[in-house]
Amino acid sequence: MLDRPMASLAETLREMVGDGDAALTERDVGGPAGRVRCLACGHRCLISPGRDGVCKVRYNEEGRLKVPWGYVGALQCDPIE
Repeated sequence: MLDRPMASLAETLREMVGDGDAALTERDVGGPAGRVRCLACGHRCLISPGRDGVCKVRYNEEGRLKVPWGYVGALQCDPIE
């Protein structure tokens, strides 16, 4: 049995964020201050400060797109004959 409550996935991912700015991003120059556009996938999320993208992994913290790193995003086993 665990002595402490289990962290949510969002809390765990936020602990894995680096200090630098995320790649694949651009600032929203025509809109409200602090919004950034994530270019990592086809959704092209326009993320306001304090909000998450559609993926729930990338998020905007004070006008900077934050991305966790060093985790396994997918795992697949393809056995062959």
